[in-house]
Amino acid sequence: MMCHWTKRVAVLLAGVLALAGCTGGGTPPMPTGTIPATETPVTAPGPTNTPLSLAALRASPTATHTALPTATPPPTLTPVLYTLVPTVVDLGIIATPIPSATFTPSPTSTLVPPVITRFATDTIGVDALDLALGREEVTLNWRVDNRAPGTNLVFEQVFPDGRTFNVERPRHFVEVPSEGSGSVIPILPGGDATEIRLQLRVIAMSTGATLARAELRVPVNPLPLGGFATASGDACYQPPYIPSTGVQVGARGIVSQQLPAGLPMTAISGVGGRVVGYLPRGETFVVLEGPFCYRAPGSSESHRQWRVRVERSGLEGWIHEYSGTFTDYRLYFGVFRGYRIYDPAQCYSAPFLPDRGIRVGFGARLSDTMQYGLSLMGDTADKPGGSQTTGSLQAGETFTVIEGPYCLRIEPATQETLGHRQWKVRSEVSGVTGWVYEYSDERLSYIVPVGEAPSGLVIHAFDVQPRTVAAGGPLTLTWDVSGVNGVSLWMWHEALPARRVSLSGTGALLPLSGSLTISAPTEVTSARFTIFGQDGTGQEGIPVTITCTYPWFAAGERQTFCPNAPARLAQAAYQPFERGLMIWFEGRIWWLDASGNGRIDPDRWAGGDVVYSETPPQGLFQPIRGFGTLWVGDPGVRNALGWATAPEQGYTIQVQETNDFARPGQRGSYYASEVVLTLPDGRVLSLTRIGATLRQR
Repeated sequence: MMCHWTKRVAVLLAGVLALAGCTGGGTPPMPTGTIPATETPVTAPGPTNTPLSLAALRASPTATHTALPTATPPPTLTPVLYTLVPTVVDLGIIATPIPSATFTPSPTSTLVPPVITRFATDTIGVDALDLALGREEVTLNWRVDNRAPGTNLVFEQVFPDGRTFNVERPRHFVEVPSEGSGSVIPILPGGDATEIRLQLRVIAMSTGATLARAELRVPVNPLPLGGFATASGDACYQPPYIPSTGVQVGARGIVSQQLPAGLPMTAISGVGGRVVGYLPRGETFVVLEGPFCYRAPGSSESHRQWRVRVERSGLEGWIHEYSGTFTDYRLYFGVFRGYRIYDPAQCYSAPFLPDRGIRVGFGARLSDTMQYGLSLMGDTADKPGGSQTTGSLQAGETFTVIEGPYCLRIEPATQETLGHRQWKVRSEVSGVTGWVYEYSDERLSYIVPVGEAPSGLVIHAFDVQPRTVAAGGPLTLTWDVSGVNGVSLWMWHEALPARRVSLSGTGALLPLSGSLTISAPTEVTSARFTIFGQDGTGQEGIPVTITCTYPWFAAGERQTFCPNAPARLAQAAYQPFERGLMIWFEGRIWWLDASGNGRIDPDRWAGGDVVYSETPPQGLFQPIRGFGTLWVGDPGVRNALGWATAPEQGYTIQVQETNDFARPGQRGSYYASEVVLTLPDGRVLSLTRIGATLRQR
């Protein structure tokens, strides 16, 4: 059974060919400030903590700002025969004519002009805060008829002052199909914006001249009312703000390669400032001022900003370090310490993949897996600010290798971080030259030697034994394949931070046949194993069942993780409420509301009666002792649970739990454990614990 790689390759092609940014190891020093470590409910647009109105926060400054940089049109490429086969492109668009577009053919074209017959979106509105954070996507759908060779499609946003900026998602291929769908990442032009304007242009690739144009407008939902709570200094590193990532004034930073597009830069801190620039992925900068932190009232999502200067252009402004919650966040940039450049003699041992036969002076071709082609870059990846696109190669296109290898790895790096080889090539079709990567982080081959291209992974044998094993017991993988230069073996399970780990250790490819014995994981009840060729083809995972060292006490309880110890018994108290429950044991109170969400709080009862001014309705009860102290002292708990429906009762609780494991979130990873406990009537609760918060499974 061959592995389904279509989606994986599509995701890979959506990114640029650049190295992902990493942060340093250890705990960096926490920046200090003169601002008290408290959160102040003001709406100041800067770190001065001066109380301002929401209108002032949204207002754009009156000073003149540096215009957005404009992209240099790519050079002429060999003519391509265009067909109207619908294509999903990672710009990202889905079709319904809402709202309708207006079309303006260019009067300058001397050829039969192209016609934009469809430019539409099904997005009926965008959120101002998400626009400001660069995480709002607008889906588009387009079709262009009469398109001539040597032309391309460009998707842009038009700002109120007439400036335009390309809002396409990064991609490897230069030319956009004449018909397709995809998404773009627009920007909030200013806090008072009521709409965004998007345009599609058909351009001549040799001159950049516009041959046809279409525009549509999408309404903007306003910023939250009531302003934002702000913080500075030490308060920027306490919940709900995430711990320090090492960013501080004077440090260098690099925009994360994990962003779907680049990072907007505004003239002022806060939300709603005028956009003065846009930092692409991999852009480097120096931190000048900060931090400034804010969140919307009542929201657990927080944000930290810094004023920076771009090293390549000198542009200055404020950018966001991250967005999200304390346990589930997404980093927008990290500390940058540069690239480590390796001597060419080191380019074929760890941390690089083995030699794949690419040589200076010899021919090579683009791998057939690169269905949209591959961009050529004007310089090597370590050039400050990144390298500009000079052209592209199409799937199967042949070229001559004229310089290389150039080998580098971003620093800091872990032992598992893969290094990259780059080569300078000259297309035999167009004559365009540029630098390309030989392979990707997913170990896919981008370029292969002419006449030596592997035919694709053929698995003659692949097995894992035994299929049921005790935690920590031996597992033996055996394999015999052909059609590739080497293979990689992977183990997948839920307790791994990235959900997978290479079994070759250094990331180097393994021989085409062999065996490998490893120890079964001790943290999970199952794992699976896969084999991949360097061309990206592979086999679906072989499942293995793991017997936990300590079995779960709850019969029939299906668990993903293994407990870290046998079940324990403790004296406990329980009380049901109108909309939830409370449990006390081991000096803490665990409570859950009707939706299955809750928290763990310390027992702060110091003795005596707990007094509350209201009298419970008939048939209901006010909690007492520790339950009552928490219920009276925290209105949020009282509102969530309501009155007690019965007096509290003592019982013996049975509890079993796992260690904390990294879990993937929408914007980053967080750590959580699984807990199983009993109620007085014998029922079992299965909970996920994230710090002090609880979620019922």
